[in-house]
Order: sequence, then structure tokens, then C-alpha cells
Amino acid sequence: MNSKEEQLNLKIEEVHPCIRTAVAEFPADYVDRQRDEAIKHFTQNSACPGFRKGKAPKSMVLSRHGADIDRHLGSVLAKAAFAKFVENKDLDFLMTPDIEGDLPKIEQGKEYILKLKGYVVPPMDLPDYKGISLERESDKVSEEDVDKEIKRFCELYAEFQEVDEPAVSGDMLKISYTSDFDPGESARTAIKRYASASDTWCVLCDPEMLPGIVAAMLGCRPGEKRKLTSEFPADFPESEIAGRKVAYEIELHSIQRRTPLKSAEALKDKIGLDDVGKMRDHISEAMSDSRRNQSRMKVEHDALEHVSKATKDIDIPMELLGRFILVEIEDLINSMVRTNDDLKEFRKSEEHYRKIAESLARKKIEIFLACRKIARIENISVKDEEIQNELSRLESHSGLDKQRFRKFITRPGRLDSMHVNLLVAKIARMIVKNAEIKEVPWKGSEGDRDAKAREPGK
Repeated sequence: MNSKEEQLNLKIEEVHPCIRTAVAEFPADYVDRQRDEAIKHFTQNSACPGFRKGKAPKSMVLSRHGADIDRHLGSVLAKAAFAKFVENKDLDFLMTPDIEGDLPKIEQGKEYILKLKGYVVPPMDLPDYKGISLERESDKVSEEDVDKEIKRFCELYAEFQEVDEPAVSGDMLKISYTSDFDPGESARTAIKRYASASDTWCVLCDPEMLPGIVAAMLGCRPGEKRKLTSEFPADFPESEIAGRKVAYEIELHSIQRRTPLKSAEALKDKIGLDDVGKMRDHISEAMSDSRRNQSRMKVEHDALEHVSKATKDIDIPMELLGRFILVEIEDLINSMVRTNDDLKEFRKSEEHYRKIAESLARKKIEIFLACRKIARIENISVKDEEIQNELSRLESHSGLDKQRFRKFITRPGRLDSMHVNLLVAKIARMIVKNAEIKEVPWKGSEGDRDAKAREPGK
């Protein structure tokens, strides 16, 4: 099937700064010739009952393989249309164009017409991105910083100890309670627990064990009793008690309170080291590594914020935005949902999370469009080897077997999103490499950064 592009008439139209549509027309005589060649190919390479390969009559080949022949020819013509569509040097396509609707039916004596749609980088005025001024926070760690981190670890490794004091928020209480709620003898154990319980534990924090129990038990001492009227909301997960008001009498038996470790020596023993000095060195090194990594992410984030100014006023079409929203929603679900109860909670606030996903997707596209423009100017691309390395990295971190990972990574928009991440990260590194960097004192806190400092493209 040579000279397909010579036989192809392609009309391109701008329907939006980010969208181009095309009508690809193949003449009827050309389509008929190509179909005849396809029939010959199938005749020579497929067997029909009673005939050797290549000897079956055309009518029998069409009867047995007509659908396959047309499907094959349609695919070949579509590839030719794609190739001519994207060869336009004035357009930078963000991803492989789509066919609008299904592949048309190939009919004898009729021209073949395909309608295509592609998303492109819109016109924009990029700011200067070489030699810009950026700040990088220092990764130096002082002795005072180490002291603060030791205190944080002492609180992190706090242990529950029994206290004879009024209950405060965060305490774990051993209680017994009765109520005026009668679940019935046949009720599930989970429902009976809303009626009464003996020597059970309750932590004074959200989510509450019983509605209002935290406020009711604050200040209570062991041996005392408190009364509580719980109002269960109408949408409470357990329908047997949803919408009810239940009167409780609660007796407090004892209080367990989280008590931080009292010294660096205690922390050293807790984590299994034999020397406080070595522990301080380990902590200092870990803090420095963490700060270095966070500083890198922050300066790359600032670089991307700088160039994305060029795209803030661009009208992003909903069709393009929708592809990215799907991935963001999936990522939110993966990070927040671990149980069926988590999923129920997520669905209750689904519209809220969709707005978050849309905001994240819009920001990601704004950054991507600017980076794609820079990539074309600087002749920067994502190589096949980089894609394979990233796939291997993602698979190793996913905890999924090969089959399940393949199913995950081929979900709609997932591979496109990965490619976007890789390109954006390369552009961020290039801008930082060519920037004038001023080192400033550390401003952040240890541990996770604010969401603004997320790794570029991640």
C-alpha cells in the first residue's frame, strides 16, 4: 500500500486554540485498489476448506474473511491519516489524535472519510526561563535542630501509661455503659455494642465511638459516672440506630495517657542504638538528606510556577481536562480508600473531591503546556529508555504483580499522565540547572512539605 499520503486529502480546522480537527478523504478508486490488494494478501495467506493457500475463489475469501479484510484496511488507512495529521510542523500534538466515532464502513466504489481530533499546544508568550533567580533552602542541620527532632521522636514514640487525673483529649478510657436503646436479642453484635458494653476502650478523639462522648467525658476522673444523650445522624452507617437519640450512663474505670519518652537516652534504648552520639549523627544525616530532597522539590516547583504564568489565561477544553481529571480522581481514591467504610465516606463527598481533582488537573495541564512549548524549543523529549525505566520503577513500588500492574498502567489516561510527569520533571531540572540559585536558611518543617512543594509532575 504505497503512496497512501499522496492519495489522501486532509483538511485541518482550528476549532479551539488547543484543538484541531481533520477530515481525511481517500478517493474511491484508491480504496478499491487497496481493498483488492488486501483480498489478494488474505487469499495467499489463509486456507479455505477444499483449496490450497492462494487458490480459493475471491467470493469464498470475502465470505470467510471479509470483516477481517475491512478491519485491516481501515486500520491501515487510519494510520496513514494519523501520520499526515501529525506531520504538520506548525502543530505540536500533546498526544495521539483520536478518531471521532467508530471507523467508517468500507464500501465498494465509495470514498473513505475519517474524522480526526487532536489536542495541540496553543500559542503562548513564554517568560524568560534561562538565568532566572530562584531560592534554594539550605540543608544544613544545627545541634538545636537535632534537639528538636529528638523531642519530636520522643513524642512519636510516646507510650500509654495509666494516670489518676481528669481525662483530656487524646486519652484512652476504659469504660462501661448502659443505655435506653434496645436492639433486640437477634441483633448483630456490632449493633448491640451501641446499647451497652463492659470494660471497653474509648479514645477521646475523632471519629467518636458514640456521638458526643468526647465532650461528655472530658474532665471525668476514674470512678466517676457521666450521662450522655447521643444523637445519631440520619445517614449513620448502621441503619438500626440511624436517626435515633440514645440516653447513656457511662462509668469511667481508668485512664491511659500517651506519655512521651523523657530523654535522648530513653529514645536511644527505644530504637536499639548503643550510643546517644551515634543516634544524633544518624538523625542529623537523615534530616540533611530530607531537607536536600525537599529543597530540590521546592526549587523545581518554583521554576514550574514561573513558566506556567504563560498558560494561566488559556481556556483548557473540557475534553482535555477530563482525561487528566480521571487520573487525579483515581489517585485520590488510591491514597484515601483502604476499606469499604473509606469508600463510603469518599462517595459522600464525591463532588468535593471531584473539584479537588479538577483543580489539580487544571494546574497540571497549565504546567505541561508551558513545558511542552519549552521542550520543542530546546529539543527535549522523553526517550523510550526513560519510559521503560519509569515503568519498572512504578511496578516495583506498586506492590502489584505484572498482570495487575499492566492492567493499572493501561487504564485511561494513565500512560499519558506518566509521560507528562517525565517531561515536566526534565524541563524543571533544565530550568534549575540554568538558574541563578541563591541559598537561603531552611524555612520548612521536618517531614512532609506543604502540598505546593510536591515533586514536579508527580
